[in-house]
Amino acid sequence: MQYQVVGDLLQGNFLTEVRYLRLPDVKHMTGIGKTTIYYLMRRGEFPDSVRLLPNTVVWKSDEVQEWIKQTSKRARAVGLGISDQRTTATSEHGPSDN
Repeated sequence: MQYQVVGDLLQGNFLTEVRYLRLPDVKHMTGIGKTTIYYLMRRGEFPDSVRLLPNTVVWKSDEVQEWIKQTSKRARAVGLGISDQRTTATSEHGPSDN
């Protein structure tokens, strides 16, 4: 696992370079588990993965970073009492995560 790469991405050090992230890196960056990632993908609320090889699935780093930014903006808006019409994966019907 390339946690140094993830750390650099979180700090915005690769703004012009798109990297491919494996699932453990995506989980580490987002703080959410595999089940929730795939649940949100099915709902169209998380970036789609890219199949590079038959057994290799990755996510584009810039898309994951943008999702994190947008999620942070929504969380701040909710904290300020601004309603968002979307239902989140943490609702009573969301998945239980591993």
